[in-house]
Amino acid sequence: MKFDFSHCLLRGFIGTLILCIFAPVTKADKITLINGDSLRGKVISLSQGKLIFESGPLGQLTIELNQIRTIQTDDYLPILLPDYDRPLQVRLGPAPRGVYLEGPAPKNQIDPNNIIALGDAVEKILQGPDKSFKWTGDVELGLSGRSGNTERIATLGKARLEAKNPDWTMSAYVSAIYAEQERYGVTRRTDDEIKGGARLQRMITDGISAYVKVDAERDKIEKIKLRGVLDAGLGICWLDNERLLYENRLGFGYQQKEYENNGRIYSAVGELTSDLRYKANDHIDLSQETTWIPDFNRQTDWRLRAESAATIYLDNSHRFFIKSGLIHDYDNHPTRNVERLDMYYFTNLGYKF
Repeated sequence: MKFDFSHCLLRGFIGTLILCIFAPVTKADKITLINGDSLRGKVISLSQGKLIFESGPLGQLTIELNQIRTIQTDDYLPILLPDYDRPLQVRLGPAPRGVYLEGPAPKNQIDPNNIIALGDAVEKILQGPDKSFKWTGDVELGLSGRSGNTERIATLGKARLEAKNPDWTMSAYVSAIYAEQERYGVTRRTDDEIKGGARLQRMITDGISAYVKVDAERDKIEKIKLRGVLDAGLGICWLDNERLLYENRLGFGYQQKEYENNGRIYSAVGELTSDLRYKANDHIDLSQETTWIPDFNRQTDWRLRAESAATIYLDNSHRFFIKSGLIHDYDNHPTRNVERLDMYYFTNLGYKF
């Protein structure tokens, strides 16, 4: 039998043509940037001025809306517009000024900045923010050096627990310092302090919150049986982004101080706090918190506490960390024979959960 090469070639061409005709057409969305570059892929979502776009080998991209000239989609996507209380199904196409909407939209051509949400972001907005509380916390244990009346090394422990949702923040903490020192064959306690407290904070509007908190302290070295402060006030968050947070808190409350000799003092106090946190990189966080507590009953009686620290995470999951820093604790009206300023330097090993 003679082989007919031209016949086989013709059959192969016909088969390829049939496959091309009946094969499904690959669809792709397209965006054109203001610099003229174009990307093909799939529009995932658009909200808050950012477009999430899946582009083949480039993976998932987040592109600022002000960097995009036009958006074109092959499929109908859900969209939320200011004049509609429910989502519409539209296709987007390029237009001279903005994007063209194909579907039951109030305008054929709109500014992309007027789009509240597009794609997957629509369902998230309709569901609203997640109101469930997210629980976090950490524990620390380490050594603390103290300079004041005497130089000494103490053991320090601290635990913190926080529950947070978009509206409420609840937090509690407890910390303790204990040390003994032997001199001339005599052992005596040089540090014996325990502190604890809780705070409830409610967001009023963006950047402004109201809070109520309670703090309690016992210090046997300074002969303080109990020092409790209950106060309420406002918090103003000036900066809050992925790397930097800065907040001020201003409050007014009541203080009760009891001494081991049964002395007792009641007074009205204020609170002014500066809270700064900075994320230097993926493994280092810096923090600085200063609190001033004036006593309105006795103008010479006020306290100032400042803590500056660096937290170094030891793993990629940010579970284990080393925290090192300085604590300045100043009391302008201390107990007799106790210095006004105590400075602690500490290095703790911690675990975050």
